[in-house]
Amino acid sequence: MQDNVCVQSVLLSSPLFPACLKDLSNPPGQLFWRGDFNIDALEAPYRIAIVGTRKVSAHGENLAFSIAHDLARAGVVIISGLALGVDGVAHRGALAGDGITWAVLPCGIKRVYPSQHESIAQEILSKKGCLFSEYPADAPAFPGQFVSRNRIIAALANAVVIVEAPTHSGALHTARAASQLGRKLFVVPGPVGGGMYDGSFSLIRSGATLVTSASDIMHDLSLSFDAPKSPLSKNSQNPILQALATSPHPLSLDMLSQITTLSPHVLSAKLSGFIVEGLVSEDTAGRYFLKNK
Repeated sequence: MQDNVCVQSVLLSSPLFPACLKDLSNPPGQLFWRGDFNIDALEAPYRIAIVGTRKVSAHGENLAFSIAHDLARAGVVIISGLALGVDGVAHRGALAGDGITWAVLPCGIKRVYPSQHESIAQEILSKKGCLFSEYPADAPAFPGQFVSRNRIIAALANAVVIVEAPTHSGALHTARAASQLGRKLFVVPGPVGGGMYDGSFSLIRSGATLVTSASDIMHDLSLSFDAPKSPLSKNSQNPILQALATSPHPLSLDMLSQITTLSPHVLSAKLSGFIVEGLVSEDTAGRYFLKNK
């Protein structure tokens, strides 16, 4: 990583050490960061972590991207671990939504792991985001540090969203830390079978809140989207709602995909959110139409 961004740090003994990290039973002795961060940043915007498997499916990728994108657009800071799979997708979704995202690294703050995400790390810094670590600036990544950094992800966040977690996913460590800290835990469900969601289902059975979109999360946290809520104002901004508003009859997922050029996975996630918001309905044939049209 380039050395043109100053490395800053604060000791656990300092009154400036983030109070949310002091909630941990084993807080880091020192927190290092690069980018736009100050203690006030932990008071203003809502902060939500999005984590999941490294071997994410296309379905999980679309969900993670959509949720991160929509939450970031609403002013929520998105936190993840810059790992392959769901983590990287969440950061990209937040950046695409013109939002702020923070990454917690398993190595020193002057390194990027994995190296494939160097460009994401640079974009995070260039768009007022931040990189965090509990390790000295040039420290390499060792196996035990991946699990250890998950507790910091959970502590920095007000809530944690799990997307596609198999039984042995590292995301379950983040979920466990979130529960111990009293953070709200959300889980995105997925197809039964194949094992990709076994860990997710276990969390839901244990009491985690099931969500399918950013709208669900915002509703449960009593947060408001920055964008106007009225269907008329949204129709002029969103291609899905615009297509439904101008069609004389309900549209299937395939037809909407052709009109909007969005993939079926992205469309499904978006439509689920619009249904929760009361903007869209689905008929018995699986076609969609705009309510109060």
